[in-house]
Amino acid sequence: MTDGVLESGVSASAAAPRKRPSRLRSGTAWVLLVLFCIMAPLALVAGWAKYSLLDTNHFEALVAPIATNQHMRDAIAKDVGVAAAKLTEKANDRVASAGDELVAAVRERIFGKAAAMLPAATPIAELGSEVKVGGITIPLGFNEEAIRARAEAATQKAMQSPKFSAAWNDAMRLIQKRLLATEDTTGPLELNLVPFLPQIQQDLADSGIPLLAKIRIPGEKLRIQLMNEADADALRAVLRTVSVLGLALPVAALALFLAVVAVAPGRWGWVRRLGMGLTISMVVLLVVLLVGQRILLGQIPKPNSRAVADALLEVMLNLPVLLALGMAVVGAVIAIAATAINARRLRAA
Repeated sequence: MTDGVLESGVSASAAAPRKRPSRLRSGTAWVLLVLFCIMAPLALVAGWAKYSLLDTNHFEALVAPIATNQHMRDAIAKDVGVAAAKLTEKANDRVASAGDELVAAVRERIFGKAAAMLPAATPIAELGSEVKVGGITIPLGFNEEAIRARAEAATQKAMQSPKFSAAWNDAMRLIQKRLLATEDTTGPLELNLVPFLPQIQQDLADSGIPLLAKIRIPGEKLRIQLMNEADADALRAVLRTVSVLGLALPVAALALFLAVVAVAPGRWGWVRRLGMGLTISMVVLLVVLLVGQRILLGQIPKPNSRAVADALLEVMLNLPVLLALGMAVVGAVIAIAATAINARRLRAA
């Protein structure tokens, strides 16, 4: 009799279906999981921006080494050299024009009205930068290529001085101040190295070619636009928001992670989903950062501006890229560990 009762109880127990997880709990867990995947990359970017961009000391320490970036220096020096060559070209045009007028005046002085009957004189500009007469070389203008190379070398030398680093730090400090201004600041974002212009001019004057002492580099060559007005205004708005939410977003992401674990049925399976979601969201963030960097650089027309922006973005995005990679790895480890633990628990059951 007793054996029959026990067998009946065991049979009933085996036949009883497993308790299904609550649909409400599962639905809530999915909503929280999606919110976490959205919040995690935003929290990382907000925390990075608050630490790197909004903190003056960290920002200055971050951007100061860029002053020694050779790629950026090459672009600025090349731009200055091209400007010097263009100014030299204009000077040569004036010399050629004056020479043509002088030749015409001499011909008329010597031949009088008969000068109009003579073959046309070769324009000075067509003779080149120099002409040889009886073994003597007579300069007819200035060698534009030599001026360009000398101006470029002098600018490189000037940028190696401590004054350039000081001018760079002052310019970057001004950029951050404009970004973080509480009043309605508008206009493009520019790197202003005009205060450093006298140093470059002095090095040009000391370079061995007297003409370079007369060359005045246009100020716009040292006023480098990094971002147009629309993008700069958008960045200012984002930074103002980050200054408020820089701490709240990371806390919210952590709270969402814990809420999923607390609410979800089948805890280890959901921890696995959390790890996978974290990895996927960080990979998406990496793609956005790297593709966005290329798109932003592609919108900058001037080579020197592009070189400076590239150097800035490379240094400034280094930390968030590393953090995103690290968080992606952490997410993968969490997913693998949760899968292993869940499988072991199922086998033990």
